[in-house]
Amino acid sequence: MKNILVVCGAGASSTFLAHRMRTAARARGFEATVKAVSQPALDSRMPGIDVLLVGPHLAAALGTLREAAARYDVPVALLPDTVFGQGGEDDALDLAIGTMPDTDLAQFPAHRTTKEFS
Repeated sequence: MKNILVVCGAGASSTFLAHRMRTAARARGFEATVKAVSQPALDSRMPGIDVLLVGPHLAAALGTLREAAARYDVPVALLPDTVFGQGGEDDALDLAIGTMPDTDLAQFPAHRTTKEFS
């Protein structure tokens, strides 16, 4: 079971995305919890997380968020602007899976053509 945390400014948009990502993960057979958190509450939610996904509107704070995550050895990825649109949950899940060092994206393909993230 992998633990994915999505952070945004207030937590509202990330909550919707996290719900959609949970559904996408189940459809792929990828066992994961996907939770959302606001930026101010981030530090208390980091223990036990496998990857931190950062909302695109927090790009300016990415350095600070990477530093916070590094204290817990958690990899961080910046979500593209497209994740809040149709199919964005698959793109976000691809990014999460691809960012975790011990997880292979090829084992959990989306039901549609996916983009490669680096």
